[in-house]
Amino acid sequence: MKKIIVVTGLILTLTLSTIFADDLKTIFTLDSLQNEISEDHTKIELKELSLNVEEEKLVDAKTDANKNNYSGGSAVGYINRQIIVKSNPLLAELNVELAKRAIVDQETDLKNDVNLFGMDLILLNLEKAYNEEIKTYKEAKIGFREARVNAGLETAANLNDLILDLDSHVLSMSDIDTKVENKVMDINYLLERPLTSEIELKDYIEAVAFETYDVEKILVENIANDDTYYTKKITYDAKVINYNIYKKEYDEFKLQEAKDLDPKRPEDEIKEEERILDYKKEITDGLVKAEYDMKIAELELRDAERTYEINLRTAYNNYTQANDSYKIRMMEKELSETKLKDAQIKYDLGTINKEDLMSAEESVISKNFNMNKAIYDFNKAKMDLENLF
Repeated sequence: MKKIIVVTGLILTLTLSTIFADDLKTIFTLDSLQNEISEDHTKIELKELSLNVEEEKLVDAKTDANKNNYSGGSAVGYINRQIIVKSNPLLAELNVELAKRAIVDQETDLKNDVNLFGMDLILLNLEKAYNEEIKTYKEAKIGFREARVNAGLETAANLNDLILDLDSHVLSMSDIDTKVENKVMDINYLLERPLTSEIELKDYIEAVAFETYDVEKILVENIANDDTYYTKKITYDAKVINYNIYKKEYDEFKLQEAKDLDPKRPEDEIKEEERILDYKKEITDGLVKAEYDMKIAELELRDAERTYEINLRTAYNNYTQANDSYKIRMMEKELSETKLKDAQIKYDLGTINKEDLMSAEESVISKNFNMNKAIYDFNKAKMDLENLF
């Protein structure tokens, strides 16, 4: 099963395109988005319908089991009835359990997606604000250089480089508004709201708390909650049942060496020996196939176990690395703020010019955005990790 990560932060009203009609505007906060997922969501309702179907199949499987739970009839028929009685209800119960999990997982997935898209939207708006601020600084630097060129203090070569850099930066900003609008539509689509409903969000992403997890303990206690492993485990159990049914019948049946068929013996005796030979082959073939199926199911179960362990350990490593990266970005931001203070002092003393001061200010803006991106990566890494248990 999965856990839900909730992201918090300050309030920022997102101004979207003027194509949004006033009567469609609905203001959300990131926290309130989490409450918009309800049991009447279409995707959840579809999962509930699937559960109803699987529950009906389970009833049918149990009914068939009750009908076939008797002695008598042919030996081959007895084997088939035992499979119906012991194996089929187990597989039907598997599908019911998976359908129940699917309902919970669907709701969790919707909340996680809304949560993640909300962080995407915050980050996009931070990126938009960051680009606007950087653009302002680049324009100011151009003005500073123009004044120096006009005063004959330097050539126009450096000025032209700054103008080209500004043009490139402006070009990179051109699709931010479209990305914002698309992300808003993504959120509204998940919530089954009008796609152009406006969203109100917080203007920074607050890092969720770092926690140390016992990976070994999680592996032992939570692997059965992994749907793939659970499916392979029940499938393997069913194959073991089938094998044991064939093996029991094989052991109990006294396999007789075929006698030389004497044409002079009564026809009914010859037919009985032919029947025994046919049954011997059918039981032997069935046992061989049941054993093969059981071993394949066991291999798939072990593979599912290893896959879960790999995914868990990889997610935990990504999580710890994202936390380390966040700490580094935080230190870089603090260092840039210290350098800005030093630059301000030097500028006030006249030892550096305005452009040098602007470069220090620009560095703080850049490091702050990088820190927010690192927080986003950390929160997402924690979400990915906790989704595994």
